[in-house]
Amino acid sequence: MNNENFNKLINDLKGTSTFIRRVEINSNDVTEEFIDIESRLKTKKEVRERYIDILRNRSGEIKDVIAAEDAIRKITEEIEAKEGRLRYLQDKVSQSTINLEINQKVDFEKEPETFEKGFFTKAKESLETDWNIITEIFLLLLSIWPILLILAAFLLWRRKWKQRKSNQ
Repeated sequence: MNNENFNKLINDLKGTSTFIRRVEINSNDVTEEFIDIESRLKTKKEVRERYIDILRNRSGEIKDVIAAEDAIRKITEEIEAKEGRLRYLQDKVSQSTINLEINQKVDFEKEPETFEKGFFTKAKESLETDWNIITEIFLLLLSIWPILLILAAFLLWRRKWKQRKSNQ
């Protein structure tokens, strides 16, 4: 978000409010750190180039070559870290974080006195509860109808069986 868009957003937010108590805009200046990292980066690149020139132009013992290569590797890692930090700072400069705190004024209302339900309200709730119980019982019977059917058939068979037994 560039500076023009940031200011437009802030003004739009202000325009939607009926009352603004405080507007606070903060920024972190990273210019000093950015310049410091750039100069250190330049110096490290120059040192790395000198080591590379030493390797190219001089022939020495293997331990000297290995030491120069190790120094180049370390400096390259430091350069990459500094370049990463520069990219982070560049990204940080191009982004903004907005924390918006909105408050609403609410009128104070005294807590009401305790409320006791009247007779008709209690009667209505009682009837509703009773109706809910009847509905639940009916739904239960519907869900177990096969069991009830088998039970009824068994009781009918047993009754007839006892009648036959008593007739004999």
